[in-house]
Amino acid sequence: MCDACAHSPYQVDLEFLPQGLHDLGAKAMAEKIQGVVDRAPEGACEAILLGYGLCGNGLDGLTARHTRLVLPRAHDCIALLMGSRERYQTYFEGNPGT
Repeated sequence: MCDACAHSPYQVDLEFLPQGLHDLGAKAMAEKIQGVVDRAPEGACEAILLGYGLCGNGLDGLTARHTRLVLPRAHDCIALLMGSRERYQTYFEGNPGT
């Protein structure tokens, strides 16, 4: 993700959130991420892009009040990082317990 941002023709401001948000459960995870989205000042950027997949419904109900919110179409952030659901599924099936 950092590489993609570094090569983007646009200015990209990054904010990294703790991986442990997944451990909080969907509602608490969504509340924490909503707080970060809400901190974006109006007019400061064209869009807010989240580097999360659906992640156990941890993005359910998120909204951006004044800025376009972009969510990747992925069921899980690991599938997103691996490039596709198919690649994730193949790895998961070949490596049980990971």
